Amino acid sequence: GSALRTKLQQCLEIFAIYRPDLGYVQGMSFIAGLLAVYIPNEYDLFRSLANLLVSHHFFAYFQMNQILLPKYSHLFDYCLKACCPKVAQHKRELQLPTDVFFFQWMQCGFLNVLPMGITSLIWDSF
Repeated sequence: GSALRTKLQQCLEIFAIYRPDLGYVQGMSFIAGLLAVYIPNEYDLFRSLANLLVSHHFFAYFQMNQILLPKYSHLFDYCLKACCPKVAQHKRELQLPTDVFFFQWMQCGFLNVLPMGITSLIWDSF
């Protein structure tokens, strides 16, 4: 019932009308929620969400693009091996497929798996 919740709900409903080909997809609320915290104006919030969801990698995750999603997972594995070889080795030893966790991470912009402070740092560079 808070003002932030109402603003978030309205923004997501307008986005679903704006992009009926995509509609509302689980995970969008995390991204819209983060933007709503920092963007007080409803129009600017919608515009930011729309631009972000259709012009960056998020669109592939909300559209369930079967061509791009495996490429993004492969890129993650490559970067993990280059930056954190011990973690990559442990992941291989566990036989943990990237698809098990990476899709959810990306679809919500890391907002449901990392603390807000760390997620904000990632988003600042984004």
